[in-house]
Amino acid sequence: MNMTKSIHLITYGCQMNERDSEEVLGMLTAQGYEIAGQPEDADVILLNTCSVRAHAEERAFGKLSGREYC
Repeated sequence: MNMTKSIHLITYGCQMNERDSEEVLGMLTAQGYEIAGQPEDADVILLNTCSVRAHAEERAFGKLSGREYC
């Protein structure tokens, strides 16, 4: 039985958010998580966004509510 957990991380916002997401993925893969290419393939889905930039925050809330924002 495979006990490995998988994670999918979605990042909205600036380059700092991208950097933070890379760091989080590094920590989680060190804990044994595998990165899932698609959200539906993941055991855990993380949304990393910036509350300073309104558009990024709106996109994250849209994703959580099932509405897609570009």
